[in-house]
Amino acid sequence: MGQDTPTTQDTVTPPDATTVTFIGQLVDFKAKKGRKGVDITVLDNDTGEPMTGISPLKSGDDGVFQLTLPPGLLVGFKSTGQEEVTSGIPMKFQTTYQFNIPSDAQGKRIYAVDTITYTTAPKTAGINVDRTKGILAGTIY
Repeated sequence: MGQDTPTTQDTVTPPDATTVTFIGQLVDFKAKKGRKGVDITVLDNDTGEPMTGISPLKSGDDGVFQLTLPPGLLVGFKSTGQEEVTSGIPMKFQTTYQFNIPSDAQGKRIYAVDTITYTTAPKTAGINVDRTKGILAGTIY
């Protein structure tokens, strides 16, 4: 699968800032396409709990969203729910977590894994998943 490549615009914290604006895009993990209306929760990177004082939000047009965060933090995101569509069948997303994201990132992709990918990918790899357990996948760097 693809991987985000850092750019010089990944972080832009001005000196002595008390807050920074995080700009992200919620995308379907498989298609890498922005998805509107998916629920997003900002998480404490250390505990995995929702960050105090930051309300959950929904992804906007083409999956883009922005919020104000304290500078110099690593945060996590939880995405879940169903996208908003004007026609066709909306994609449903499994609860997906992503951590170690700088609070001042600009244009960062936040991935959501749709239910079809979640259920078929392990089978394609020959893995039978116990429905009472989750799936852990990712990259360590």
